[in-house]
Amino acid sequence: MTPSCMLALELATLISNFKIGDEVLVPDFTFVTTAQSVALRGATPVLCDVRSDTLNIDESRLEEALTAKTKAIMPIHYAGISAEMDRINNFAKEHNLLVIEDRAQ
Repeated sequence: MTPSCMLALELATLISNFKIGDEVLVPDFTFVTTAQSVALRGATPVLCDVRSDTLNIDESRLEEALTAKTKAIMPIHYAGISAEMDRINNFAKEHNLLVIEDRAQ
């Protein structure tokens, strides 16, 4: 247990062993801490479009943002509406990516 989501995300990115040059897919509509926790490790947060109906990361557009440097996806669950985790997890498994969920919203 951590006292804040900010610390939880920072710990998650720390134990994920991200390095300079690594990329993490994050939604372009989120609190700054989502991207900040990635940047603090030297990795690059790559902003991905969100769905207009849920404001969660658009799982159908992850492929567009994927590069050889992508190491993880960090979806949020905005306003109590869960992201499409089955599709996100399947995509991550197919591309050998970590998934770090931000459930603070």
